Formats: sequence, structure tokens, C-alpha cells
Amino acid sequence: MYTSSMKTIAELAIKAQTSLDRFWSAVWLLALRRWWQERKLAVALEVTGEQSMATRRAAERFRLLERSMKFWRTSPPLILDALEASRRAGVPMNDLRLLALNRDLRVVGNTVTVRRQWWSEGLAFVVVAAVWASWARLVVLIADSSVPLLGRIAGVLMLTLFYWVWWRGVTLYSTRAIAAVKRSGAAVEAVAMNVRRPSSIIHMNALRSR
Repeated sequence: MYTSSMKTIAELAIKAQTSLDRFWSAVWLLALRRWWQERKLAVALEVTGEQSMATRRAAERFRLLERSMKFWRTSPPLILDALEASRRAGVPMNDLRLLALNRDLRVVGNTVTVRRQWWSEGLAFVVVAAVWASWARLVVLIADSSVPLLGRIAGVLMLTLFYWVWWRGVTLYSTRAIAAVKRSGAAVEAVAMNVRRPSSIIHMNALRSR
């Protein structure tokens, strides 16, 4: 019974964390953009027909948004190719989402590389320290107030819940993003070496055939 209850609590906690990540990543806004683009595509099909340039552009934009939904942020097609290939190669989806969300993947020439900045860890440490210091300061203020004990306990719990929700958003763009680069950055770059722009592949094949 105890084990079952703990398992249920753990599952609920994971679902809550995932929901918060989706909120802070603004994937809901991306879904709204996809819905709007789908409407524009339907209008283009009705007004200009299937073969028109307007319809093709609308369809291409919709496909880009559709593919980007999996990774929580819009990215250039070559980066999406690298992300999808990395997923097939076994790179954790959470890491891929963090890389895409923080724009840590860059198109360099005909391939995709991972952005690594020496100052990012220091900045993340400062942000994390500021959040913890802010929470601790408010807890002390509540504890030292003249409110009855139960009121102070309730105040600390509500404050902690608020900061936990905020914390998920802070770490999404700081410590967890850095950890994703360390865990999966090299693997994504290795997979991306086999992903090229179609134009570059055609050009290379043409050179080989000469």
C-alpha cells in the first residue's frame, strides 16, 4: 500500500513538472501559431488552389511548425533534421528539447553545431543563487512576523510552492540547459555530421561525378 502510494505521488510529481515545463517553454503559444497557420493554409487552398506559391509557402510554414512542436521551439529545417536524427539515434528527448528551446544548436556551414559559452555556467550560478537568496529572505520575514504559527506555516508553504513553480522555469533556461549540452551535445554533433543541406549534397555529388 505504501509503495503504491509513493509510486502514485511520484507519477503526479512528474506530470506536474512536465506541465510546468510546457508552460514555461511556451509550447502552448507554438500550438496556437500552428493552429493559426493551419487556418491560413486552408484559406490559401480554397482561394489560390493546391499548386499556387501562396499555398506552398503556407504548407511549408505549417510543416515547420508541426515538426517544431516536438521540440517546443521553432528551428531551421537543418536543425530539425539533426534533432530528429538524434532522437532516432537514442538521444533523450528532454535533452533535445532543452537544446532547441535555448537555441544551443547553430547552423555552421552545412552542418549543425552545439553552442558552448564559457560564461553560461557562471551566469546560471548567479541566477540560481539569487532565487535561493530571495526565497530564504522571504521565509525569514514570514517566520519573524507577528502572524500566528499556523498562518506563518501556511505562508511559508505557499511561498515555497510559488518558488517551486518559478524554479522550474528558471532552471529550464539555466542549469538544466547547461546539463543537456554536457550530456548530449557531443552526441547531437556526431549525428549532425551525417545531416547536410540538400543543396550541399547535390553539389558534392555533382563534383564527384566530374
